[in-house]
Amino acid sequence: MESKALVVNHRDEIEVVMAVYNGSCYLEEQINSIYNQTLKPVRLIVRDDCSSDSSFDLLQELQTRYGKWLILLTSKKRLGCTENFSILLQTSQAPYVAIADQDDIWDPDKLEISYSACKNNEITFSVNTPILIHSDLRLIDHNGFQFKNSFLNSEGLNPNKNSIDDLLLQNVITGCTIFVNRSLLNKALPIPTHNFMHDLWLGLVAARFGHIEFIPKSLISYRQHHANLLGAKGMGLSYGLSKIVHIFRYGRADSVSNYFLQSEIFYNRYAGNPPLLLEYKKAGILKRSYILILAVFKKHGLKRQILFAFSLLAILCLDSDRLLD
Repeated sequence: MESKALVVNHRDEIEVVMAVYNGSCYLEEQINSIYNQTLKPVRLIVRDDCSSDSSFDLLQELQTRYGKWLILLTSKKRLGCTENFSILLQTSQAPYVAIADQDDIWDPDKLEISYSACKNNEITFSVNTPILIHSDLRLIDHNGFQFKNSFLNSEGLNPNKNSIDDLLLQNVITGCTIFVNRSLLNKALPIPTHNFMHDLWLGLVAARFGHIEFIPKSLISYRQHHANLLGAKGMGLSYGLSKIVHIFRYGRADSVSNYFLQSEIFYNRYAGNPPLLLEYKKAGILKRSYILILAVFKKHGLKRQILFAFSLLAILCLDSDRLLD
C-alpha cells in the first residue's frame, strides 16, 4: 500500500545533515532517497571529510543538480566521524534535524514518521524537552539486496534499555536513524570529539534531560559493505576470543576503559547523579564487585554478558586500576 503523506505546513522546519568520507559509490542513491521524502526537508547539509575518492566532485555535481537544497560545507582537513557530525549539527539552524549516513537508502516516509513521533512527544512533554527519535533498520548488501529485516534483532539489542547507565555500556541508538528537536541540540552541542560517537552522546543527553522514543519499524536500508566504518558486526566466537587475547597481550581492554572515560566526560559536562561506573572509583572491594556485576547484566544477551564478564575478570587479574586508565 502506498504511504499516505502527512498534511503539514512545516517542511521548512526540517534539515538533514550528512557526513561524507569516500562515499562516491552510493552517495547519489542516498541523496535521491532523502530528496524524495513524502515530507521533504528544506535542505540537506553535507560535509565531505577530505575524501580521497571522487566524493567531493560528485557532491559538487549534485549540488548543481539540486540547487540551494543541497548545502556543501568546505573542509580543509579530515576530522573524523564524530567531529564531522558535530560541525554539521552546529551548522544546522532548523527546529528539527535528521542524521544521515552516506551509503544507505531511506524509505520514502522515514522523515514523515520520525517528525510525527517527535511532534507527538513535544505535545506530551513540551517543546522545550529534548527529544530523540530512532528506529530499526533492515540490512542490505553492497548491491542493495536485503538479507536481514531487523538490525536490532540480528544484533540482539533491546532498544528499551536506554537509561544513561544502559547506554554507557551498550548503545542501542544507530546514528543514521536519529531525528532530534532543537531543544536536544541546544543541550548536547558541541559533541565531545574524543572517545564518543555522536549517536551515543545525543542518546545520553536525551536520556538525562528528555525523552527517547524507538520506532519498532525499519525505516532505512542499512548498507553493509567492506568500507563500513561501523555496522552490523555480530558477536561470533572469534570476535570474543580476539577481545580476550588483546587484554592479556596488551594488559588492557580499550572498550572497558572507554566506558569509564565516557562516564566521566558526561558527568563533568552535566553533573547530577554520577553514572554507575563512576561509583566504582570511590567504592570499596564489595561495592566494586557489586557494580561490576550490575554492569555485566546491562550488556545485551548472554554472549555479550559472558564476554564482558571475562574481560573484567582478565583485567582484575592483571591490575584492577587498569579499568580506570
